[in-house]
Amino acid sequence: NLAQPNIVRQSAISYLSGFLCRSKAVGAKKARSLLTKMINWINNYARNLSNVHTLDYMVVNKERNGPYFAACQAAFFLIAFRHTDMVVNDDVSFLTGLELS
Repeated sequence: NLAQPNIVRQSAISYLSGFLCRSKAVGAKKARSLLTKMINWINNYARNLSNVHTLDYMVVNKERNGPYFAACQAAFFLIAFRHTDMVVNDDVSFLTGLELS
């Protein structure tokens, strides 16, 4: 919700990623689905920026882009902790299809 302050959005994505990574109640299919949505949001956000240097890691504007960086951290956190759910029988096609580059 864009009407919420960025700190609330950042806290929400951090809480969600911790829950998704550690909860046994979240199955592999749901984790993959939510990771896909998260990566799609990250990619759309990056594509819609008007200034190429807005996401430059040397000049981070946390007030403007904080939720973006929190979502990136959450996605990588989810991949790191749930990698066995993302790769099935050595098939990495799910991860390669996420446009992580």
